[in-house]
Amino acid sequence: MRLYAGLLVVLAVATGLVPAGPAPSRLGEALAGDAVVVPKGSAILLVDSGGLGPGATLVASLERVFESTGVITDTRWMHHRAFVPSPDPTVLLRAAGGRLRAVVLVVGGLDWFPGVDPVRPSGSVAQRIQRDLDPALVVEEIARWRLAADRVGASLLLATAPLGVGARIEVPETLELEELVRAAGCALDLAGSFRAREDREEFVDGFDTLNDLGRQALVRHVYDEVVARPGLLPARDPAEEAARREARALNALLAGDHEAFQTAAQAALRGEAASPEHAVRRAALSLLVESPARAAERWAALPATPDFVGPTGHLFGRWLAGHEEDVDLARDPFESALTRWLGALGLAADVQRSDEDRAAALLVARARLDEVSVLAPHRLETWIARQVVAGLEQPPRRVRGEALADLSSLDRDLLSMDLAQRLLDEGPTALRWLPALLAASGPRQGMTPTGPGLHDALRRARLIGPGAGLRRLRMQGESSTLPAEWSRLLAESVR
Repeated sequence: MRLYAGLLVVLAVATGLVPAGPAPSRLGEALAGDAVVVPKGSAILLVDSGGLGPGATLVASLERVFESTGVITDTRWMHHRAFVPSPDPTVLLRAAGGRLRAVVLVVGGLDWFPGVDPVRPSGSVAQRIQRDLDPALVVEEIARWRLAADRVGASLLLATAPLGVGARIEVPETLELEELVRAAGCALDLAGSFRAREDREEFVDGFDTLNDLGRQALVRHVYDEVVARPGLLPARDPAEEAARREARALNALLAGDHEAFQTAAQAALRGEAASPEHAVRRAALSLLVESPARAAERWAALPATPDFVGPTGHLFGRWLAGHEEDVDLARDPFESALTRWLGALGLAADVQRSDEDRAAALLVARARLDEVSVLAPHRLETWIARQVVAGLEQPPRRVRGEALADLSSLDRDLLSMDLAQRLLDEGPTALRWLPALLAASGPRQGMTPTGPGLHDALRRARLIGPGAGLRRLRMQGESSTLPAEWSRLLAESVR
């Protein structure tokens, strides 16, 4: 295995990725011994009365997140909009085809109150307004779905409906409906999750229909709940259970809970990896919690064939361990750019080269860093790379303050500032954290980074007018660089 001199020698000591002979691997034996026949055509049906927005987009996001992480595999997600009272649920579930694994039934929202539309002026609704809640109807509807799910052998996960503060104020009867759902055995408290986030603009008009940001938040919430609560939707095979242990460790990492991360990571590393994808995530965790020799063994045992495109973090980790491969093999363009930067960095840090060669290589590393920054200027991984390059310059520069100021503009549930401070304080050896950070980012690929500034601008655009939102965003842009997606989201929200 090849390691760069200079800076990367320090990394070798910190990470333990030192030259070693080929490590024996039982990965192939584990794959053969733990093979589980998974029934194809399994499905999860998401049912709501309309507040979740475009169902096809939502279930596609849920399926991508769970399949890409291995937490729920070989399972198709479907959506159905149910009116109240809905037709016979048993007919619908049988028509879904295949073997239903679970039904997620979201009960609540303004559609449960005929004629109620807080957006329209009073008297403009032709339908008779009905705001009196019928508890018997709610109990009966839930019972019908529960019976139908039992008949097809599926679990029923009852969920409260997400509501904006406007819906709770204008139609307080929705809160009574919410309590009925909880009393019936709520499995997913979406209402509670979004209530804790009510300072954010995640609803169309602030009522009960999720916008794009709200649907992304819902996907993250459902994923985190399945990962954190083993009994919610039990793992179907050892591979799914292993993926959930790995996901719990990665979630604890992003949360900045060091003690929980250490415990979860040790649990995730027990036993043999059931697939190369599992082995990649374990190798990333191993860099942070296991002995240097064991970490080196894990990276050396990973597949090196060109046809293996590993999960996020695989390519960067392999390069960090000294295995040069085609950077285009990465699924994530950001990881490819970051790996190209790492390759240039090694030449710039090689103390055995002349000063002129190192200076030229540093120029290349800066150019590669620019590519990384264009793709993801506000990610912690990018700031760690910037700090490493700044430390190689003459005289060395410090970017920690600028980094923390930028990262603090993002929502705290996307990144723990305690984690950011810790890694920025660690210096160049923080590179050993990047494979795990990249792996932890997998479930959020394609999602928009958000922050208080974005929500403030969107709120002003909704309540005052498009001009107010744009002015607010421009004012923020004068003092700091904002994610490019924020301007696009604001423009789309005021069309």
